[in-house]
Amino acid sequence: MTSSKKVLLIYPGQVLVSSYGDTLPIKSSLLSLQSYLRTKGVADVEILDLALEYGKPVRTEEDLASFHRMCEEKLGEYDFDIAGISCFSTFNYLSSVLVASLCKRIAPGALIVVGGWHCLVRPRDFDLSPGVFDFVVQGEGEKALLQIIEGRVPSRGEGVTVVRGEPLNRNDYAGFEYDFEAYKTHCCSLLQAPKIENVEFNLSRQCPFTCSFCDNRALGYQGWNVFSVEKSIELVDKAVAAFEGLRSITFNEAVFGLDKRWRRGFLSALSKLRHNVVFMTQTRIDLLEEEDINLLGELETLFCYFGVESLSEKTLAAMNKSNKPTVYIHKARENLSMLKELRIPFAINLILDHPGESHETQRETYANLKGILDDKVCIQTIQYFYWLPVFVDSYELYHARYGTMAEGNLEWWRDPDPAGTRARSRYVPSSAPGEPFEAAFDRYQRFLIFWKDFYDYYTMKRHFSSIIEERRCQRRGDRR
Repeated sequence: MTSSKKVLLIYPGQVLVSSYGDTLPIKSSLLSLQSYLRTKGVADVEILDLALEYGKPVRTEEDLASFHRMCEEKLGEYDFDIAGISCFSTFNYLSSVLVASLCKRIAPGALIVVGGWHCLVRPRDFDLSPGVFDFVVQGEGEKALLQIIEGRVPSRGEGVTVVRGEPLNRNDYAGFEYDFEAYKTHCCSLLQAPKIENVEFNLSRQCPFTCSFCDNRALGYQGWNVFSVEKSIELVDKAVAAFEGLRSITFNEAVFGLDKRWRRGFLSALSKLRHNVVFMTQTRIDLLEEEDINLLGELETLFCYFGVESLSEKTLAAMNKSNKPTVYIHKARENLSMLKELRIPFAINLILDHPGESHETQRETYANLKGILDDKVCIQTIQYFYWLPVFVDSYELYHARYGTMAEGNLEWWRDPDPAGTRARSRYVPSSAPGEPFEAAFDRYQRFLIFWKDFYDYYTMKRHFSSIIEERRCQRRGDRR
């Protein structure tokens, strides 16, 4: 079935607050949406990346006014029946509302659709008055957006219609692939981008785990679907061919290589490629077995982030990271030690302030890392857990269970001054029964500053591609 509808996919940028992803030249969510729609006969799909168009952070009220004018001008250059806005993260919320309002004014008859991770956990945030958004896609967007384009989703008439996105399955993965050339052709914003040296895309979707800090659990399905090994390698080849001078490819997975057979097949095939690019991905540390680590040792071009998060039994239980924390810690230590022994460069992620965290649990994590840390191990720490929408929705539970306390407007993303609101908020992940907020806050801050300074020594200070290249040179020297 071919659709004559004109679709404009929009990345709205980030205003007055910023985080990762804004400056990436290729937005993986829009790449997937455009590629899927084109395979289903929706030929007229344009992409507008407002972050690339503006070209600098929007930090002040003056910046915001200038950004607003630029958005209005750029949107006015397009003729569209449907605007699909990517509120990829909570940091895109204010800009998504701004851009949707402009779309309604410029094209009153167009349908305004928004999707992304923030929509998954907080769809009610988009039920604005007067009606700015027509549809909010909660979950994966490809099939839902196609249904809206084809008129198969009835509107509520008043207010926003929430559409539950159906996940891509094995058959879907067999039927489409990312069209990098079409993205280049139909995203004029790329003309504003510097040389494209890094590309991100997914090889798999979904995750069967239900960690408290991850939005994936809100999807409501715990499967794992992936392109075949053969198609995954073809996508790597096509990305390299599409972007001259490409230095690195990031496989932006929820959990890379969940299936053992696929993981080993892909790593083996990747080792045979001779492209002058390096790769990065992320996965759970407890998935790996000795054979996987040996494959990583032979593969000189892949840098892995491992989501360790904590090595405290109490904190792992609070995170719902593992229902067998003791086994998890043993496996994590075993695998980290093997990675270190083989001199495989990698990074681990630690969450410093998950609800329930305390001096005791942080000391336990450090004790379990002791002996594994050295100057070759990179650590990425995550702080400010209370800035996540998933924390806001579970705050009462955390308060009752751990004495978690917070002050300030926790829904900072809805405030006209999101950065200031975040800066004024305060938080403690745990407290003793009856302990005043000030006492708990002062105690935890002293502790957190100490540990953050310690972990900062191991923070990755170079791009992963430089770390990989250093290892490749070292190994070439060893062979001589």
